[in-house]
Amino acid sequence: MVRKLFGGGPVISLVDFMGTSPTLLMLCQVLYLRNSDAWTWTLANNGIFSIKKLTTLIDCATFRSELNLPGTLINKMVPLKIELFIWRARRHRIPVRVELDKREIDLGYIRCPICDDGLEDVDHALFKCKFANEIWLRVFKWWKFDQANIPLSVDCFIGNGFNFQNTSVKEIWQSVVWDTCYTIWNNRNATVFGKSKMGSAMILSEIQLRCFEWINNRSKSISLDWNSWLTNPINLESQLTPSANGFLGMGQISVQIL
Repeated sequence: MVRKLFGGGPVISLVDFMGTSPTLLMLCQVLYLRNSDAWTWTLANNGIFSIKKLTTLIDCATFRSELNLPGTLINKMVPLKIELFIWRARRHRIPVRVELDKREIDLGYIRCPICDDGLEDVDHALFKCKFANEIWLRVFKWWKFDQANIPLSVDCFIGNGFNFQNTSVKEIWQSVVWDTCYTIWNNRNATVFGKSKMGSAMILSEIQLRCFEWINNRSKSISLDWNSWLTNPINLESQLTPSANGFLGMGQISVQIL
């Protein structure tokens, strides 16, 4: 029951006031309980919202179900722009010349603008190009990995790469891999558009510094030592020290090449 909006007047029924509008029909379906109000997310069985569940639902509804594409990877140690770049690279959606040519953008020349030693697809731009390979050699040497295992494909490496028994170490290595790919791409663009190009040694230094800052600033449980990070990052178990909350949660480290 409601009272007329203007000038007081007698009490009238809700139906007389609103008629049979859609709003009234919705109100008639509302159940009034004695419980306190609470937000419920209907897309989860437990009613609790989570980013992981939302990401899975988006992937299933748009990417994997229709295009059979890989799922979204999340690494909280890197900025969002890096995650977005990796998302695009795994789907071969960065604007390399082969992909642009597939979309009928006539560039006239689709070979690699850096080494001119092959068609510029995603795998070539990020791994097979001579300059990209030189950067990966430095990264693998820094981590003391077998340089014969440098990847040649974005599909088999960015999502998998090395299998670490410890999750924290895996995320750290993944951060290095993702930033290396992003830096190689930026350097490629600098060359194509006539900007200053850095050498592989300078690029490695930038990767080391950026990843060190990301990990220390974004992780709540990891604090790396700079000197150890530069000289022996694979020995992470001895470098990972408790944060202010005293939590560490590190286990034995095991490295296996996939």
